[in-house]
Formats: sequence, C-alpha cells, structure tokens
Amino acid sequence: MRLLDLVVQSREPFVVLPHAKDARRVIVSSPRDFAQNIVQCPQRYVLADDLTRACAELAFADGDRLAGCLDLIRIPAPRLWIE
Repeated sequence: MRLLDLVVQSREPFVVLPHAKDARRVIVSSPRDFAQNIVQCPQRYVLADDLTRACAELAFADGDRLAGCLDLIRIPAPRLWIE
C-alpha cells in the first residue's frame, strides 16, 4: 500500500498522553489532518526507487548542484502529491 493511500484512510487523531499527574491529553497533527488534501489533489506521483535516490542525493548535496538546475524544474500544477 502506498503512503498516500494510508493517509487518505487515516481517521484517528494522534493523541499524546502525558504521564504527569493532572496532565491533559494533547492532540497533535496527524495524517488525518491531511487526508482531505490528498483526496482533492488532482495529480499524484509515486517515484521509482532510483529516482528517489537521485532526489535524495541532490537534496543533501551542496547547494551548487540544485542551484545549477533550477531552470529545469517545472511543476505546472498548483497542487500535487509526490511520494
């Protein structure tokens, strides 16, 4: 199952239960908060492993590599999901 499928199916909040006496539970953001955004997203892409590796190498490399190819990066969609 892909991550986007899991996010869309998420219905439960993420609750943190502190151990301190009289502490209240805390609800923090969870995949449930993004499920509707994924459902409404018209374009979804799942990257192949080799492309994911290349993107990670580019992201963690010196900024020169990324800055040198910014003119090649085009994302024509206002909303998309890349996994």
